[in-house]
Amino acid sequence: MLSNLKIGQRLGLGFAAVLILLAIVASIGVMRVNQFDAQISDLVGDKVAKAKDVADILDQLGSIARAERNILIYKTDDMNKESISKIEEATKAIDGFYDKLNKLHYSEAGKKYLTDANDKKKIYRETRARYLEAVKAKSWDEATKIFGDKLRPTYDTYLLTLRAWSDHEDELVKKVGEEAAAMASSTATLIIALGLAAIAIGAGLAFWATRSITRPVTEVMNCANRMAAGDFNFKLEISSKDETGMLANAVRSLQSAVQAMTADAVLLAKAAVDGKLATRADASKHQGDFQGIVKGVNDTLDAVITPLNVAAGYVDRIAKGETPPKITDTYNGDFNVLKNNLNACIDAINAQATSAQGIADGNLGVAINVRSESDVVAKSLVGITKVLQSLQTELQRLTVASKEGLLTERGKPDQFKGAYAEVIGGVNQMLDAILLPIGEGNRVLSLIRGGNLRERVEIACKGDHEKMKQAINGVHAWLSELIAYVTRVANGDMTASMVKASNDDQIHEYLVLLKQNIQNLVADTNMLSKAALAGKFETRADASKHQGDFNKVIAGTNGTLDVVVDKLEWYRSIIDAVPFPIHVIDLDMKWTYLNKAFEKLMVERGYIRDRQDAVGRPCSTANANICNTKNCGIMQLKSGVKESFFDWGNLKCKQDTANVLNAKGEAVGYVETVTDLV
Repeated sequence: MLSNLKIGQRLGLGFAAVLILLAIVASIGVMRVNQFDAQISDLVGDKVAKAKDVADILDQLGSIARAERNILIYKTDDMNKESISKIEEATKAIDGFYDKLNKLHYSEAGKKYLTDANDKKKIYRETRARYLEAVKAKSWDEATKIFGDKLRPTYDTYLLTLRAWSDHEDELVKKVGEEAAAMASSTATLIIALGLAAIAIGAGLAFWATRSITRPVTEVMNCANRMAAGDFNFKLEISSKDETGMLANAVRSLQSAVQAMTADAVLLAKAAVDGKLATRADASKHQGDFQGIVKGVNDTLDAVITPLNVAAGYVDRIAKGETPPKITDTYNGDFNVLKNNLNACIDAINAQATSAQGIADGNLGVAINVRSESDVVAKSLVGITKVLQSLQTELQRLTVASKEGLLTERGKPDQFKGAYAEVIGGVNQMLDAILLPIGEGNRVLSLIRGGNLRERVEIACKGDHEKMKQAINGVHAWLSELIAYVTRVANGDMTASMVKASNDDQIHEYLVLLKQNIQNLVADTNMLSKAALAGKFETRADASKHQGDFNKVIAGTNGTLDVVVDKLEWYRSIIDAVPFPIHVIDLDMKWTYLNKAFEKLMVERGYIRDRQDAVGRPCSTANANICNTKNCGIMQLKSGVKESFFDWGNLKCKQDTANVLNAKGEAVGYVETVTDLV
């Protein structure tokens, strides 16, 4: 049935099948691209957003930690105000990031990380609130204790939770990216496979359509060849009703006519071989051009043999890759046209060979003559020069960018195809191998310059890049140890120690000297404090053992003690000059001071040895009849009565009681003056 189809119908059927296959390939490609687009949208709109917000929280948390540390280092009102302001701003920014994160969707693992982060944040902020309350109250000992014992541990726990969350989100980003890459790869593979299948099926259909046409045509051609070879003794077995069947019928008709003509041609040939050049066939027995063929066969043979042999020789040499010299012999008519065409072909081959050699020598401006729309070779050479020029321009652009320090600039392989794209890709890989370690080193050094020691150079390096990596990480480790040492010393930990970076480490020498000077300053300060508590107000530190401002601190302390002791003795002598008994009591109802008059009464009654012996004893040691009763002068003062009366042995006494106030106006004790001793 198919053999009876017209040739156009067969070709249309084949083309329709190929178009259907192409539509299937296109549909599958669009579907897979949509899936890939969904994955990319999820990556950009959800995963990357979460990872960025968590990273921003970590950055703000670092700012808060530095502000908390600076408060304890400087302990000044200006620094406290500035640091608390930074903490509040960073806290507000973190709350904003949490607001965005709380609105996003999470897996069970993501929900757990979010919950854990919120829980740790709450604990950390509660601890920080207590720390800031102590700072605002300038209770530095309490603030230091909260900072070291509670705030830093809760901060570290919170920080580890956030970093774990950040690593989790980064892993999700990486996973989605890998899935998208796998999808792209599988899509490409599927499309290629379907494309190859379409090609195979299309090729099969083309083969079937072509075979259904070429088989009868070949049979007809073979018969024609046999006729051309002088063999007309054949039977053409084609019975189809398409164009090839009609052609076979025409050939059979031709066969009959040619067989008749052949008989006369044989006659003429035999006559020619026999030298009977006057012999002629009876042209009247033939019709049309057959008559002319028979009549002119001898002349045609003589005229054709020589030029055809020359043309065949030239074509054979060109087919073997040789470019022969131009034909200089003279021919007439069509043979002259053939000669001119062969010479034009030789000129074109020479011109294209010259152009190709110029391109091979690096001359991309070589002139290429495209002789017609069908001149595929010349068009290809033009395309090669354009691609090479684009490749040259791209490489020159990368060279200029490198000279100008634009180390992140890369080639654009998507502008090229095949091996040319691989060349640009290879250049990019080479630049990455050379510049990425340098860029990473610059990034980490920039962080170190900004005081951020959270990151080191972690990428794998080789050779000189590895040496650079070790040097940067060495600086990072040394600075981390230096900061830890200085922080401990600043926090009063004089047990801090630090290993010398090298024999030429001057900073280590000065830091050790700084700690020693501080230790000497602390030792002398403690010595003066203990002496004062022991009542040895004449004790002084040796300022000559200290240098610079440390010497000024000790000298100033000694001078302050001189003034305080002098004033103390001055006030004491004034109080001792008062003839009435006066005594000072702390809030625990214990003596802190007796004037001479009060001391005399207590010694005479045998209650104390001297007033130094009285310090720390209960004021009820005076043994007045109101002691340890509600009529006690201090009890009366608490109820608003400043005067009290009592019997003291055989003495009738009046007592005035008042509060002792500190510089803030706070009651820190009591002073009582006894009068009217009768």
